[in-house]
Amino acid sequence: MALSTEIQRKAFQHPGSFALYSIALCLAFLVLRAIYNIYLHPLSSFPGPKFAVASNIPYVVAQVRGKLPHWLSALHQTYASTIVRISPNELSFIDGEAWKDIYSYRSGHKPFEKDLLIYGKPPNGVHSLLTAPKEDHTRMRRVIDHAFSAKASREQEPIVTGYVDNLIQRLHGQISGPSQGQVDLVKWYNWMTFDIIGDLSFGQSFACLETQMYHPWVETIFGNLKGITFMGACNRFTILQHILPFLIPKRIKQMIQDHWAATTANVDRRLKHGTDRPDFMSPIMKHNHDEKASLRHEELMSNASLFIIAGSESVATNLSGTTYYLLQNPDIMRKLRKEVDSAFTSEDQITAQSVANLPYLQACLSETHRIYPVALTGQAMTVPVAGDTICNIWVPGGVSFSCYTLRDIL
Repeated sequence: MALSTEIQRKAFQHPGSFALYSIALCLAFLVLRAIYNIYLHPLSSFPGPKFAVASNIPYVVAQVRGKLPHWLSALHQTYASTIVRISPNELSFIDGEAWKDIYSYRSGHKPFEKDLLIYGKPPNGVHSLLTAPKEDHTRMRRVIDHAFSAKASREQEPIVTGYVDNLIQRLHGQISGPSQGQVDLVKWYNWMTFDIIGDLSFGQSFACLETQMYHPWVETIFGNLKGITFMGACNRFTILQHILPFLIPKRIKQMIQDHWAATTANVDRRLKHGTDRPDFMSPIMKHNHDEKASLRHEELMSNASLFIIAGSESVATNLSGTTYYLLQNPDIMRKLRKEVDSAFTSEDQITAQSVANLPYLQACLSETHRIYPVALTGQAMTVPVAGDTICNIWVPGGVSFSCYTLRDIL
């Protein structure tokens, strides 16, 4: 022992020796960790590429490049398995039975919880409906469900219809205007959906359709989404969690702060207008007095931020995908037009209820969900500490997993 100590003492007398010793120690730790992950980890029996099971790097690279669905699809095809290990402590499921085990009530089984390492929390540190634990999620949902009830949807329909009419009128103007019908429909769909969600959430449109450009707040929303992806990637590395604030680009960090500041200001402004307006906030405010089913002010802010992100870009993405595939398949387009033309003789007959009764239209929208999903990742969950079975296979406690349908990754 004394000889070893003497060797280390003499070694550190040379310039740079301490740095080299630190680097060597770190590399040795990483190698040992990789060996453990590959051969000794509780998930070592599940199929998966060695590089991916040894380190989170392959998963993160696929995520930040926007290629995660393609990467996952390739893994499931390569290993010809419905269960693949995609990182040191994470599994990917594409078995339909997994959905029942994960999301259905099973007597004697504890519920699976969201993986907060992946989702994170809003800037105010308060859970939204997306990340809340089981009990808080149930409480929040009792209140928020009122904003999306059939009655609330009927009351909100005139607001939505007004923006749809505005979109159609302006597209007609594009057809006869200088652009001669050559338009970027992705932008137009985004402008419409952001205007709708702004009006329903805060009682104020973003005026994107009017100006034919993104409102500054919308730009911060896109930046916020990038920030969420970036933070989710960094959270997979323990050391990066501590230096995360220094890794986020200043521009993205500022967009996150601006988005939160705008959300807070607009929610407070909307709350002052009471409950007479047919939007998301009125039903929530009306039913937010029950002690067992109410939202605190901070929770209302977190969920409002969720509304504006989830209810805008995702809808525009689905509309864009549907339009693209209809244009690529003219026979399908003709069949859909025939169904719509035969169902309505005037625009006044077109309502949310009447279009819901068009089976071929609904089939087209569902097919878009299948081949062009809005979400690129499954819902990251964790197994309870005691462990549990998924698809009759035992999965150790603390393991993360995502459950995909085949449409998500193929």
